[in-house]
Amino acid sequence: MHQVPHEDYEGYRGVGVRLMEPMVSDLHADSADGRESPMFPGLHAFDKAHVLMLGEEGLIPKQDAVALLTTFREMESLGVDEQRSKQSWGLHSGESFLIRKLGYDVGGRIHLGRSSGDLIQVARRIVTRSSIIETMEGINAFRSALLSTAEMTSDAVMPGYTHGMHAQPTTLGAQLLAWAASLARDYERLALAYRHTNQSPAGAAIMTGSPFAVNRQRTAECLGFDEVIDSTFDAIIGAHDYILETFSDAAILAEHTGRFARDMSFWFSNESQMIDIPDRFCHTSSIMMHKKNPVALEQISGSTADAVGGLMAAFLGDKRRSGGSEGDGGSFFSMLDAFKTAQRDMNWLAAMIPDMEVKRDRMRELASSHWAVGPDIASALVREKGLSWRVAHQIIGTTVRLAHERGIAPLDATPELIDEAAVEYMGKPVGIGPETLRDALDPVVAVSRRTLFGGPAPEQTVARCGDARKRLEADREDLRDRQSRIEAGAARLEEGIGRFIGTA
Repeated sequence: MHQVPHEDYEGYRGVGVRLMEPMVSDLHADSADGRESPMFPGLHAFDKAHVLMLGEEGLIPKQDAVALLTTFREMESLGVDEQRSKQSWGLHSGESFLIRKLGYDVGGRIHLGRSSGDLIQVARRIVTRSSIIETMEGINAFRSALLSTAEMTSDAVMPGYTHGMHAQPTTLGAQLLAWAASLARDYERLALAYRHTNQSPAGAAIMTGSPFAVNRQRTAECLGFDEVIDSTFDAIIGAHDYILETFSDAAILAEHTGRFARDMSFWFSNESQMIDIPDRFCHTSSIMMHKKNPVALEQISGSTADAVGGLMAAFLGDKRRSGGSEGDGGSFFSMLDAFKTAQRDMNWLAAMIPDMEVKRDRMRELASSHWAVGPDIASALVREKGLSWRVAHQIIGTTVRLAHERGIAPLDATPELIDEAAVEYMGKPVGIGPETLRDALDPVVAVSRRTLFGGPAPEQTVARCGDARKRLEADREDLRDRQSRIEAGAARLEEGIGRFIGTA
């Protein structure tokens, strides 16, 4: 007889049943082997919801369903993670626990009408939706920190950069507001990914379901899923794209936080010295004692490569025949790692930004130092002298060249220098007044003139922060609604179990 005593049960791959040799010790039974711990909550919830459904539908004897559910509550009193970790084959740790406790005839009933396919897909979707929600919470906290600091620095004038060179004057607040807008899009992307993730494959078994009349809707509602996947084939074999979608969103988020960290590192550098960040996010050198290295920002910047590399591996791993499992599993765990790292990075930035020192004088000094106001001088020629933009553009371009050749700083430019440039370019002076030039050379004035919708003028930044806060509050309410639906599903499950046991 090949059946071992139920107390020694170690899984359905018993020697002498279908296979005549034990599995080699370092061959894993499935792609999650040794990494099941994050999946235990999903596995446990599905085990309970499935047994409750089987009992309610009369697919297994009522007294057996009661025994199974009661034994799961015993597992909970002992610690779900601890007890499941002791079982063989973590994916089927619930069944293993039940058989060892109740024997084959009762414990073996749990797997009726399902397979490893829907077991693992349900657990993955539950874990993924939790990661999405936690990340959305992190995004909202980060957005809040950015908006608060953006309002306070709406008048902190600094140079904007393109191609690594001074472009035009802007403010720190306007740039922080732009990062908050990127995060709002990250939230929106994840909200859609959540919709595609929070769909139930339960009852689909491996591709065709089973001949038993399982109630897929009942299981789904007890697990907090919003929908049931229509096709049993798609539920298990086809619908893996939610992982690629969600992983893509995590990679885009990592790109945003990484690029923001690189901007902050530049603002912090010895050459810029526009901000200082708290010491708790920095390290020093074992030999160069004067160093204050922004290692938190460097690690955040490096997170982008890990996320994008993992995403590329996930796409390549999914390039297989329908039903193939090569490459399966690793992508899922890489995605979870990307979310954990993104949450860490956003937590760091949300704490760092309100406590960073903003060196306003240094920012304004830099904004005046490399002709970032050139477009404003050209704009003054357009307004006051009626020149076309291109003519004014060329005159000021010539002015900048002459100033560089002679070592003249922007703030030392004179109307005579501009007239000389105009004569060189078009043969006649333009006669810009000294007061007009002085205003055009002031980066604060340059910023204050950008009052167009979304421009960097302080009043615009403050107004747009107000709009962003309204959107943030709407997203917070949206997140609360998602969380409440999951909690309602968990409550339905426990209420259903209590009622079912109570009527035994």
